[in-house]
Amino acid sequence: MKNVLIYGGFNWLGYELTQYIIKYNVATNIIIVDNMKHHLTKDLIKEKFDNYAHLYNENLFLYTFDIGDTSRLTEIYQRHKIHVVINNIKYNIYDNDVDKSTILDGYESIQKIHKIFGVSNYAYISRMYTHNKALLNNKCRNIVEDNLIHNEKIRKITQNEGNEIIIPDYLFGTLKDKHNNIVVKLDNIFRSGSPFNIPNESFFCLYDEDLVEHVIRVTLQRDNGAMLEEMVYGPHSYKQLVKYMAPSYKLSSNVMMRDKDKSESEEIVTAPLSEIFKDYISSLS
Repeated sequence: MKNVLIYGGFNWLGYELTQYIIKYNVATNIIIVDNMKHHLTKDLIKEKFDNYAHLYNENLFLYTFDIGDTSRLTEIYQRHKIHVVINNIKYNIYDNDVDKSTILDGYESIQKIHKIFGVSNYAYISRMYTHNKALLNNKCRNIVEDNLIHNEKIRKITQNEGNEIIIPDYLFGTLKDKHNNIVVKLDNIFRSGSPFNIPNESFFCLYDEDLVEHVIRVTLQRDNGAMLEEMVYGPHSYKQLVKYMAPSYKLSSNVMMRDKDKSESEEIVTAPLSEIFKDYISSLS
């Protein structure tokens, strides 16, 4: 039996993977390393993990520290004899330079440790933003470039050792928590009646269940032919999304504001909203 290590795993994805592993008995131990930085979103996850409280420190282990701590990482590999590693620590729009530097140091440590302990079943998740106003960010930040540079640094460190799983701008579905969920964010804006600018941008999205199944196939089932790109929906525009959601709300005129960025006034190409995406949107209204 295998021991599975999940970096950045004290969240909805880590819980879904844990649930699968326990249900189908595909591993002996599950080890989670998470720095708990975004602790305000962890309460609901803890309630879910507590369903397996009887396994704490027996078959389910949680360690709280940054992956830049090489000595503690090495101790975990020595103690648990790791066979499978899933790294869910990726680019975050809210991370500062110190945070990103710590992540890169951690990736370098992981590569060195894997060579020492002979770990070859390794997958890491990367985020790829396609526009600078993701999450309705109106600050003058080049998120796309920053994200791209960060991902390229990680690829240089990993040297193609491991499977990179690239997720798009947004995830949607009932498994994922509401943090950074664009549909939930728009729902909150509409209900509050607060004004906002609708970006003249397009985005891509992925159904959360498809991501979970893909991670399982790549790591626990060793299906190297699995293609996540085929499951991505889009491009969709924010205007398209707002137009679809609007009839369910009594919107005041100040909500439906145009993007202030005149350089983005041209029309953009979009694909029809997928039925599964529309079903999810409808379930929230």
